[in-house]
Amino acid sequence: MIGWGIAALVVIAVPAVAILVWVIREQQSARRRRRFLERHKERSVSGIRERVKREREDERLANADTQIFPAVPLDEVPTQPLPKVPPLPRRRRPYVNRPPTPWPRKKTAERPDQKLMQRILDRLERLE
Repeated sequence: MIGWGIAALVVIAVPAVAILVWVIREQQSARRRRRFLERHKERSVSGIRERVKREREDERLANADTQIFPAVPLDEVPTQPLPKVPPLPRRRRPYVNRPPTPWPRKKTAERPDQKLMQRILDRLERLE
């Protein structure tokens, strides 16, 4: 009786374990395949299509006309007339007739302070 039990267990358990192993390996291989495609997108069908599309676009741009500036007519007359702009009103310029003065603007003496100038000259001589 024990022999038949072991035989039945083997007949049922071995295929069940084999099916379980097969399912796990398929899932792992599918994960491995997805990871490979994520890492190497240029090898997938969509990656190849995208690359071919990009190469065709680059080739189309390389073979396109390269006219940068518009064509100028031979008589050199602008194709659109320039708009008439009224001249701006004249501005009053109060700073033109003023003598140059240090900031802030205030009246200064004709000659600078002699004591201050002497002190500056003394300091300059000491620097030399």
